[in-house]
Amino acid sequence: MSERKGTDDEGVDGSAALRSVSDAAEVVAICIPDVDVGVNEQTHGDELLKIGKGEFQREEGDPKKKPEGEKQGHEDSSDSAALGDGSKDQRQKGDSPQGWADGEPLPPNDAEGAELTELQRGANIRQGLETLPGAFPQDGVRTSDQEGGEESAGSSATEQVLVEANLVEESELVVAEPLTLPTGDNNDTGTPNEGQDQAKNDQSRTWVGLAGLLIVVVGAIVLAIVLTRSSSDSNSDPEVDASSTSGGQMEIPTTTGNSSESNSPDGGNVKPTSVETSSPSTASNSTEAINDTDIEMLFLPDFTREMIALDGLQESGQSLAWQWLQEHPEFDSMPTWRKLQLMALASFYYATSGETWEVPPFATTWLNTSLHECDWQGRSIEELKAADQFWALIENNCTDDGVYLNLTLQKTGLRGTLPPEIGLLTGLTALDLNENFIEGPLPSQIGELTLLEILNLENNLFRGLLPGELFGLTDLAKLHLGTNAFTGALSNEVAALTSLTDLSICTNQLTGTLTPEINALSELTSLSVWGNLFSGTFPSEVFKLSELDNLELDTTEFSGTFPTEVGLLTKLTELHFMLSQFTGPLPTELGLLTALTALHFQANHFNSTLPSELNALSNLTQINFGVNDLTGTLPDLSRLTAMVSFNGRDSHQTGTIPDLSSMTDLEWLWLQNNAYTGSLPSGLSQMTSLLDLRLSFNQLTGQLFPTLTPLSRLRQLHLQNNSFSDTVPSSVCDSLVLLLMFVDCDLVNCTCSQCGCVEEDEG
Repeated sequence: MSERKGTDDEGVDGSAALRSVSDAAEVVAICIPDVDVGVNEQTHGDELLKIGKGEFQREEGDPKKKPEGEKQGHEDSSDSAALGDGSKDQRQKGDSPQGWADGEPLPPNDAEGAELTELQRGANIRQGLETLPGAFPQDGVRTSDQEGGEESAGSSATEQVLVEANLVEESELVVAEPLTLPTGDNNDTGTPNEGQDQAKNDQSRTWVGLAGLLIVVVGAIVLAIVLTRSSSDSNSDPEVDASSTSGGQMEIPTTTGNSSESNSPDGGNVKPTSVETSSPSTASNSTEAINDTDIEMLFLPDFTREMIALDGLQESGQSLAWQWLQEHPEFDSMPTWRKLQLMALASFYYATSGETWEVPPFATTWLNTSLHECDWQGRSIEELKAADQFWALIENNCTDDGVYLNLTLQKTGLRGTLPPEIGLLTGLTALDLNENFIEGPLPSQIGELTLLEILNLENNLFRGLLPGELFGLTDLAKLHLGTNAFTGALSNEVAALTSLTDLSICTNQLTGTLTPEINALSELTSLSVWGNLFSGTFPSEVFKLSELDNLELDTTEFSGTFPTEVGLLTKLTELHFMLSQFTGPLPTELGLLTALTALHFQANHFNSTLPSELNALSNLTQINFGVNDLTGTLPDLSRLTAMVSFNGRDSHQTGTIPDLSSMTDLEWLWLQNNAYTGSLPSGLSQMTSLLDLRLSFNQLTGQLFPTLTPLSRLRQLHLQNNSFSDTVPSSVCDSLVLLLMFVDCDLVNCTCSQCGCVEEDEG
């Protein structure tokens, strides 16, 4: 039971009572009908019935009586208009209207008629309810017990009593308006009491709440319609489909609308291209700033739109390309894939200073909108194949539908950088920019060219690390990156390029060891890593590449002994490992490489004899073993009949020069700066193909002629710093071919204008 608080002079507020009755009616109207009644209604049920009949009387000693002489107030307030002094539990007899005594039923008012009879009974109920503890809490005073469900339980109990007393019909309890009581004053005009004001306020709040709810519902419906239309609008453009489930990627479709164009390199559809676009969060933040130009640019990748946005002067290659593309007469009708293709080609043109390209007809054809872009290059694939077998894999510059397959601009005078938009040419199978002046890093977007089979960027000014995306081009057959300034190590990821047949990374600044993972390139036929800063031992795993026919390791810091596994490369035709730091003996397994045509290991630190097994290399046309620490004599090499160039200079060889007359096609014979002794081999006169003979700085003796007389093709003859003695015949001096002849002028009499005396080491 709720606790009552207050002093003796504080009565029950009549307006509060009426509010409770009103609240009870409202609770019955909106709550579950079978509310469990509380203790109050069980305890005071009989008393409430008596009150309803007007039989309940307040006792004289009731502490709620108004003390004598205390001033009555608020007679004109809304409470006094309805119930007399609404702030007191009991009126003094002198203040009661028409002599109404305490506890007496309110007499009917003639003006109100019989209708007031029920109102009088209601007033009696109110007066009696004031005597029940907890029935009407005082305004502003609530106990902890009253916080919660006790208040609604009390209201429910009150309503049940009203029904049982036949004061109201049960159906009337759903009426939200509280009971209005007259003041009993005949002159009262019916001013609403405080309960009515509260009810109206409650009703106002209810309507306001309903109105607010209605606004929220309508707003939600409108928002749903807007979002639906927005989604429908975005889906209506088949060329721009930003999918939230694809990580902010835009898929370039193969056709647009009813276009009959076929967009595929293989005659079907172009392989869909994923190009990064703005993330949904970024797009939502800039929605207000979107204009027509922004919408037109949505098909472009992020990096392009960002570059254009950051280019305040509109002078970047991307900005210029975008301006050109917008002015293209077919811009509005062309499919998205072609817009991307043209954007890539235009960006490339402006990024590489296209206006300064040196090779015609590019000055008049490139960016010419009256020509299809497939005709801009001006050279047919047949012309390319005729000039270089490098292009044997390429069949056409474009597909029948105009998708770019081949971009070839060799020796064109390109200056600038390779723009990232090169990655938009996703149909490319060949990209050849050899011998130009392109600088800067290789853009990571090169990894978007997943159909690429040939990539030739040799002889440019590229620098920086090789991007990891490069090693995702698993269709690559030829990769030429030589003669640039790439740095860093060759990544293990190179092992993913399993289709490679030709890998050239020569003449860069690559460091570290050569990864043994390179042995995964089982199709490799040519490996050129020369001219780098590779160090350490050379990985023997390379010699498991059984298809290799060309291996170039020159000008590196490789050290240690040369692997004997080299003998496994039986298809090898060229082997180069000059100017390195190899030591120890030359592997005799070199004699197993019977397909060799060129063997170069000059300028190392080999310290063994020249293996006699080399005589088995009958296909050898070039051998260079000079500038080593070899010992012994020159072995029999008479089976090397295909030899054209023989270089054994500065190799510390001793003994006599063997008969080399079987080398009838020999043109260069360099044996200078050794310790050979004896006379010239007699078979030398049969080597009539010689153009350059150098025997200087040895210990040779004897006469020069007539052994040298038949060598009518000689252009240079170096014989100084030996012990020859002879006179040069006039027939030799009259030769139209001989340009230089160096002899020891104190030993050899030479009156020819071509003769010269050289005493120092010619190096």
